[in-house]
Amino acid sequence: MKNILDKLKGSIAKIFVMYFIAVVIIFGLSLKQGNSIYNENKMKGERVVQETQEAIIDQMDIINELYSRQVKSSMNVLIRTGLSIGVPNTRDEISFSGKTVPQLFLGEHSIVGNYELVDKIAGETGATATVFVKSRSGEFVRVSTNVKQDGDSRAIGTVLDPNGQAFEYIVNRKPFYGMVDILGKPYFTGYEPMYNANNEIIGIWYVGFPTEQIRVLAKTIEGKKQFENDCYVIMDMNERIVAKSNDMKDEDILSLLKGGKDAKEWDITVKDYEPWGYKIISLIKTSDIDNIATREKLEVIVNIGIIFLIFSLFIFFFLFTTKKMNKKILTLANNLYESSCLILSTSSQLAMTSQQLAEGSAEQAAAIEQTSATMQETSTMIKQNAENTKKASALSDKTARSSDEGYQHMLDMNNSMNEIKKSSDEMAKIIKVIDDIAFQTNILALNAAVEAARAGSAGAGFAVVAEEVRNLAQRSAKAAKDTAEIIERNITLSTKGVEISTLVSNSFKEINENADKVSGLVAEISVASEEQANGSEQFAQSIIQMEQVIQQNAAAAQENSASAHELETQSEKILHMVSELNILVKGKRSNIEGKNKNIKIDM
Repeated sequence: MKNILDKLKGSIAKIFVMYFIAVVIIFGLSLKQGNSIYNENKMKGERVVQETQEAIIDQMDIINELYSRQVKSSMNVLIRTGLSIGVPNTRDEISFSGKTVPQLFLGEHSIVGNYELVDKIAGETGATATVFVKSRSGEFVRVSTNVKQDGDSRAIGTVLDPNGQAFEYIVNRKPFYGMVDILGKPYFTGYEPMYNANNEIIGIWYVGFPTEQIRVLAKTIEGKKQFENDCYVIMDMNERIVAKSNDMKDEDILSLLKGGKDAKEWDITVKDYEPWGYKIISLIKTSDIDNIATREKLEVIVNIGIIFLIFSLFIFFFLFTTKKMNKKILTLANNLYESSCLILSTSSQLAMTSQQLAEGSAEQAAAIEQTSATMQETSTMIKQNAENTKKASALSDKTARSSDEGYQHMLDMNNSMNEIKKSSDEMAKIIKVIDDIAFQTNILALNAAVEAARAGSAGAGFAVVAEEVRNLAQRSAKAAKDTAEIIERNITLSTKGVEISTLVSNSFKEINENADKVSGLVAEISVASEEQANGSEQFAQSIIQMEQVIQQNAAAAQENSASAHELETQSEKILHMVSELNILVKGKRSNIEGKNKNIKIDM
């Protein structure tokens, strides 16, 4: 027992234990997978049945929709044609085909025994048509129809089934559309109440189509086969088999549906189709599904067994060849160990260098960032100065233009003052002429007074005139003297104005020259400021680019440091794996881990 335990401690013994565990696990998984496939195939069989039934129902829906449209269209034609003849009304009862019924009229046109309307509808739409009249007993009797009985005779005098759905709907004043058994044959039908002028039900309008499309449905399911023993059946509202997928006998099918002796061996699924009152039935032998599921389950187990056998052969081959490979593996492990030690030492040095580079880059990035902020602030101030200089240059130009305009106005005023002085001089000359004229007039007036005095009384009137002329002459002389004094003062003031305007004009000229010089200097300052602003902005942009490059270098240094640390970690993992490889090959722990610890201590 002790020897056996000692052998189990070796690598080969461990492999055998693992192999045994693998056998148990694979066997359990095979059983589980087989059962899972068995259940899945049973469910698959059920899904196949369900999908087949749904496909049949889809086909029936299409047929039902087509016939419903035909029936409703034909009903509209029947009612419209009938009402165009006249309003429905009933009169005295008569005996008709063994029944006592009221006479039914459309306007003045009798319908009882008259087949003109129903045959016209049959010719136009292809539908069977009938007009019912309500008897005193509450029955609805066919009094005009193109529905044929056995023997090719019209089904007049027959009544609507009082237990059918159509009868119930009509009594409750509702139309009915659906599948109905008429005289033992299924029809797609429509029934509408017939009202008289007092809104009383006196009869029924009917149209219908025989279920010829059931043959198409029978061809659809004919030959459907998913299992060795299966059958799909369509049964009408009277539990008659109208279609089936194979040649299974009707009596056998009905026996299974009624729970006959073999019913337990079959899986029976029934699905109702409510619009027609039909049933879609699937009959599948239970053993067919079980056989398929069991066969696939066995196939899976056999396949897994074959795979496991191949795997076992590989394990035995591996055990026989392991000893020869041990020496090569040990050599590779030692070489891998030496390479890992070198990588570990190099990665440690690289990690330290990368860390120092990252710290230096971070400090340099901080300094550049501070310089960049200062430079951006200086650039902003220079831009502001340049803007202010531009504004000062604009104001200086405006001042120079204003000075030029003032100088020009002063020249115009100086010219005007000279003109005023000239005009004053000319007015003085004119006033002197007026003064001379007044003096001569005064002398003439004195002479006239003397001559009037000599004339005596005859010259009295002339003396008065002469006196008045003398007074006017004196007044004119006095006015001319006053005007002359005013003009003299104006001349004096004009002369002073001319002198002052000349001085102001000279001052404006000097101001204009100085303003031009100032404007030139301000323009030069503006150009220099703008150039300085552009230069500072370029310098600031260069600082920003330097900052970005330094930050990228710092990030790269940090990434290099992280990569070096990761490389160091991976090297340690490789050394550990080499140690484990030696344990696997030799069955004992080597001195590699001790050497690894020494390498870490040296670093």
